[in-house]
Amino acid sequence: MKRLMTLIATQDPVETDTAEPGDPIESVTEALTRLSARLDALGMQQQASLIRGGSLDAGAAMARSGASAEEIATRAGISVGEAQLLLRVHGSSATPE
Repeated sequence: MKRLMTLIATQDPVETDTAEPGDPIESVTEALTRLSARLDALGMQQQASLIRGGSLDAGAAMARSGASAEEIATRAGISVGEAQLLLRVHGSSATPE
């Protein structure tokens, strides 16, 4: 796959412009464009997931320190329902892990 991408990247632009519809090179180029877009989207989802995980970790720490659900939600950037769940799991009245 890496070799194919290198070949496409180093291909003469004139050759690319002369590709006929349905040409294998055009099909591969379109497939690589779609794949690249999907990988970019996946990367953004992964970053959002990491940020979200950090927010939940911060919210859990605030719950252990006795913060209110509203305070946790505001400061951690999560919903009040998520903050209430963190309080149930990690709050001072929760059983030790």
